[in-house]
Amino acid sequence: TDESGISIVCYTDDGASLAESIVREWPEARVYRWREDFSDTAELFGGIFDRDRLIVFIGASGMAVRIIAPHLKSKATDPAVLCVDDVGQFVIPLISGHIGGANEWARRIASAIGAIPVITTATDNHGVFAVDEFAREKGLVIEDTKKIKEISSMILKNEPVGYHDSCGISIARYISDKGYFENECVLYPKNLYVGM
Repeated sequence: TDESGISIVCYTDDGASLAESIVREWPEARVYRWREDFSDTAELFGGIFDRDRLIVFIGASGMAVRIIAPHLKSKATDPAVLCVDDVGQFVIPLISGHIGGANEWARRIASAIGAIPVITTATDNHGVFAVDEFAREKGLVIEDTKKIKEISSMILKNEPVGYHDSCGISIARYISDKGYFENECVLYPKNLYVGM
């Protein structure tokens, strides 16, 4: 998990104390306290959503969902966003559970503060292969993120899923004469770099 670009947003004194507990584990995290560091949550999120890889929202999940909704672009690019109640009972990954690492972050932060991670991702809870988590771990790019749902659904139903690797990695279901698979989720390595 990328340890850079962490913001913690809190609204209450209890939330601020909890934020400080998280900062003890991840000192590079920036804490934003309502009324001290910001007064307009929408404006704050406009600045941190595209910048950071992890945003920890300490407050009500409904409020967090309403705040992040206008910023959502793609599961391939959105940062991991967690919601933590202000007394530190639960840590809930709201978006980017696999690609952004939110599920992993939820487990790590919950362990650090003595909370319960609330993971709702079916592949995690059933202990089965997740194509998007595999892609993140291997540093791969998913050609069409809509295919993630199809592959995950097949795996969860115990339907046969194939795998082929020839530079691009294909994970799919049906073998066909058109290619390796009739229905593919293609993953590519990040192997092109441009520099000056």
